Amino acid sequence: MHYRVPDTFDEKPQDLPDPDVHVAEAEKNLLRTVGAFSLPPSNVQILLLQAYFRWLHPSQHILDKDDFWKDYEAGRASLLLLHGKFLQPQPAVMKQS
Repeated sequence: MHYRVPDTFDEKPQDLPDPDVHVAEAEKNLLRTVGAFSLPPSNVQILLLQAYFRWLHPSQHILDKDDFWKDYEAGRASLLLLHGKFLQPQPAVMKQS
């Protein structure tokens, strides 16, 4: 079963609560300060995503690879999804280094 990645990624921080949720500005600032809305450099992102699709995707087939890459290249990949995919292949990438 595959789930389409939502079209939510652009230049602004993503996955913030809607304005009517009333999350304290201090909490948002704290999350920004600790890097919750940051991404690694583009070349590192590509390396981690390639490792994910090479080593983990064949056994954890939860994304449509072609749709994901289209969304990623168009800047529409979910920040939360990207963070999850960046964390998964780190041991495999570190072994290759």
